[in-house]
Amino acid sequence: MLQRVDVIVALVLAGAIAAIAASHWISRLDPLRAARGYLGATAIVVALRVAQFVATYAIGLQLSWVSDLVGAVTGVASLVLLGALYGIAVLNVRRGGFEALLRAPQIGFALCLSLALQFTLAGIGKLYFLDMMQTFFAQSGYSKTFLHFIITTEVLAGVALLLPWRWAVNAAIAGLAVDMAGAIWTHVHNGDPLDDSSGAIGTLLRLAPLAVLYLGRRWAVLGAAASAVLAIAGSAQLRTAAPVVPPVSDELDYFVGGWRCAGAFANGKPIESYLQADRALDGNWLVIHHDDQPPNRFHALFEWHRGPSGWVASVQDSFGGMRTFRSAGWNGPQLVWDRSDVPVSDQRFIYRRIDAGSFELRYATLAHDAWHDIDTLTCQR
Repeated sequence: MLQRVDVIVALVLAGAIAAIAASHWISRLDPLRAARGYLGATAIVVALRVAQFVATYAIGLQLSWVSDLVGAVTGVASLVLLGALYGIAVLNVRRGGFEALLRAPQIGFALCLSLALQFTLAGIGKLYFLDMMQTFFAQSGYSKTFLHFIITTEVLAGVALLLPWRWAVNAAIAGLAVDMAGAIWTHVHNGDPLDDSSGAIGTLLRLAPLAVLYLGRRWAVLGAAASAVLAIAGSAQLRTAAPVVPPVSDELDYFVGGWRCAGAFANGKPIESYLQADRALDGNWLVIHHDDQPPNRFHALFEWHRGPSGWVASVQDSFGGMRTFRSAGWNGPQLVWDRSDVPVSDQRFIYRRIDAGSFELRYATLAHDAWHDIDTLTCQR
């Protein structure tokens, strides 16, 4: 849910409205005490998110529903807290009286703490899904070296936000603003849906008040414009031509035939599969038999169709499961199927053509606001 821009904006607005509604009570609080309370609430959210990250990745606990719950609660809480700050800022502009609260050092540190956590964990998290990130960067026209540079920058900037030197915080704000503007521009250039930029948009909403506090309103506005220009110009300089995929006679005929696949689960356990794809029902459907080889026991029947209602698919598996999926069709060399029988897709299959005789298949699930690969296969005829 928090990967949708409208949800992020709605939660920030909810926090702002709540702060405005409670303005009479907030104005009666001692500014320093209120600022300490805001920092305390932020610290609790940060601690929970760190615990979730460590339990999921460093320790490898398989408690997905607990992790999802903690991720949802902390995500909502952090956005509502951010919105409350925006609400107080609006009140201060309109009638004054909250300058001492907004300028309290605890408020600035709370914003730094939240962003430091976000970027440090984001940079480290990319290392757990390096293959997926390399694929996205390659399809976007960026090199592997640039990916490594972005990971390093995000981690170092996250650390810099917690340093006691103002110049280090200012440098981190500037670098991260360019980073996030570049992320949004990349998705725009790729033709991706707006929700793919939800993380970057949410981060810019956090960076904006921090920039105003540390740089002043005028310099923050000028810095935002400069970040956008640098991001677009830098993207144009770094981007190379995406690999050309040979055209196929039909958008589904590419898969017809037998495929031998090998790869691994996210935990490193090897996996081998055999796929057999054939046309069925007068050629209107593509039927794929997916069989994992022993000791793995997954077997599934995929049925794909491209018709007037778009790209639709069903998946029936040997565990008794039945799911439906939809796709927007080929996006360059990539075909993504998102689950459609739930309000928000929580599973997806990603097929990426490498050449006429091989493709990559990834199965990913949505957990704590991010897509995570469950297994990755490379298939060859």
